[in-house]
Amino acid sequence: MIILYLVIVFASLLLLLKSKKYKSDRLEKLDLSEHKLHKLYGVAMFLYDKTSRLSFIKRLKERGPKDALTDKKLKELYVVENTEEIKYWFDIKKIALGFAIVFFFALLGLFVSTNELINGSTPLFEVRRASPGEGESIVNVSVESRGQDAQTIELELAERELTKEETEELFEETYNELLEKMPAEGESLDEVMTKVNLPDSIGLVKISWEFDGQEGLIDYSGEVIADFEDREEYISVLTANMECNDYFKSYEIPIRIVPQNLSFFEQIQKSLQKFVEGEDKTKEAIELPNEIEGNSLKYTNVASHDGRYYIVLCILGAVLAPLLYKKTLDSKLKKRNEEMLDDYPEIVSKLALLNEAGLTLLSAWFRVLADGEKSGLLNHFAYKEMRFSYNKIKNGEPEGAEYLAFGKRCNIHSYIKLGNLLEQNLLKGNAGLSRSLRLEAEQAIRDKKRRIRQKGEKCGTKLLFPMILMMMVVVIIVIVPALMSMDL
Repeated sequence: MIILYLVIVFASLLLLLKSKKYKSDRLEKLDLSEHKLHKLYGVAMFLYDKTSRLSFIKRLKERGPKDALTDKKLKELYVVENTEEIKYWFDIKKIALGFAIVFFFALLGLFVSTNELINGSTPLFEVRRASPGEGESIVNVSVESRGQDAQTIELELAERELTKEETEELFEETYNELLEKMPAEGESLDEVMTKVNLPDSIGLVKISWEFDGQEGLIDYSGEVIADFEDREEYISVLTANMECNDYFKSYEIPIRIVPQNLSFFEQIQKSLQKFVEGEDKTKEAIELPNEIEGNSLKYTNVASHDGRYYIVLCILGAVLAPLLYKKTLDSKLKKRNEEMLDDYPEIVSKLALLNEAGLTLLSAWFRVLADGEKSGLLNHFAYKEMRFSYNKIKNGEPEGAEYLAFGKRCNIHSYIKLGNLLEQNLLKGNAGLSRSLRLEAEQAIRDKKRRIRQKGEKCGTKLLFPMILMMMVVVIIVIVPALMSMDL
């Protein structure tokens, strides 16, 4: 591989030198801000010109389909009619980028392969462990013997362990670091008021803690629990037992525990808390003291200030109420339209049938209303609109104009179409009305079937999530007992 990489790198360098000034005059006309790889355009143009003369490249161009999509994109991008020059520089850009990628990876491959060759051919006399704390390492070694081909084997090496001297030095470093970590923020080991930090390890060193036998000063989490009623300070000694590999060492760390600098009310709170904790826990109510440490006290309930949140609810209500009302109105309008569409096939079919039976259009209209009343459908929106139109016609409104107004009030395409159909046939006469109504009824029935099918598909989609939940429950019921019965 090294030879191949050398050939590629050498050939690339040779091309760069040979084409350094190739057609440099064409580069002067370019906007270099749009051509980041213009330094490689010389070699790119050289390769483009030389390869274009090859016969098989010419045949490929002749056989290959014209890239109409690229041509169209270039025209849209540069707003020109002839894109030959732009396509040329487009190809040069691609060649320059390809050349840069090939040269970079060939150079990288040459470096890596050379390094592998040097390391692989170097005699090996030792393998090195990982440093302490880095864990186990794996080393590949090529081994050969007399009469046997070289074979790569894998060795697992444990990390290096520290010597006694290194461990002693590590203990000292850990001790100094521990002294810095132990005090809480704003405190020191000479003035411990709230707590001390007691880490169980630092780096490679494990730490266990022992107290000097004084009870009630510090708990095992490091919190100060000392009572300062009779004393102003305590001196305690903590013992840090350090362990690393098979080496042990203990350090005694003295600390001075002092009371916190409490404000007046912090002290009152502490005293009240102690008073409350000392009361009989069987009592339902605890009477608060009127005086603590010579200070007379009065108590009142703390207002919750929950009332201020209701102004937010007022504002939200004022903003959301119109929106919710509009949403409710939209929902009702949607249900109204669906109901009218469901009633439409029946209304049109009855009008067609009655008209074919010889009834006038207005008489047929009235008979449909009468049938709706018998069927309890007068509360449906379609029949309400029909009743309204019938009453207006009886009160003197022109019949044709009212049919048009009926369709507009319904504001649904099917009803608008029906109103126009009835109005036009009144002007032209009843010839062809029965046929038109029958065709409209057939179309309405097909539309209703389509809507029912769509509703069924929506129901199936809504049931998908509950079905997935049920399947998950079944899987859990089956798998959990099996896992619990396994002897892990």
